[in-house]
Amino acid sequence: AVSQYTEFGGQVQTGSCVTCSPGKFFYARGIFVGGPGDDVYVPDSSNARLQVLTQSGTELAGFPVACGTTVGNPAGFNGCTGVTAGSTGTIYAASVNQGLVDVFSSSGKLLRTIGKGTLKQPFDTALSPDGAILYVTDIQSNRVSEFTASTGAYLGSWGSKGTSHADFDKPMGISVDASGRIYVNDYVNDRIEVFAAAA
Repeated sequence: AVSQYTEFGGQVQTGSCVTCSPGKFFYARGIFVGGPGDDVYVPDSSNARLQVLTQSGTELAGFPVACGTTVGNPAGFNGCTGVTAGSTGTIYAASVNQGLVDVFSSSGKLLRTIGKGTLKQPFDTALSPDGAILYVTDIQSNRVSEFTASTGAYLGSWGSKGTSHADFDKPMGISVDASGRIYVNDYVNDRIEVFAAAA
């Protein structure tokens, strides 16, 4: 059984004001808990910003930051949708409408982007247990792409549209366990696909 520990947040539509009402959200799509401080990373999707908070809901210095773009319909795919962070604090956030992954420092500085020309609609991100490989789901291409986390070099991808094992129909969430197994939420096929990382 579980019991409620705490809560924080609430709704706020900020439009272009990235720093307005930190700690509140508008159609936030994803969440990740981890990084060096075991903090809470939230792509505040329809506010086109990324928030990083302590587990009690206090915004970390340097956040929120702009992340992704909006398309008008707040319930549609907007801003950044999925996020992960490495043990050193580097943050990887999928910008679904820009076809990119934004890479931020632990203090919120945009370092670079990953996936230009390779990704179409990236939705979520995850790192291998050693932090060396970045996995990105792509809902338009129906595949998972791999990049070198440190440089953003494209390593390859797998998957295509279909219903067979290792096929996808709008893969969304992705997570990696401590053994390196990769779990993908195959959204339209209503299933979770599990893969073993290549040796």
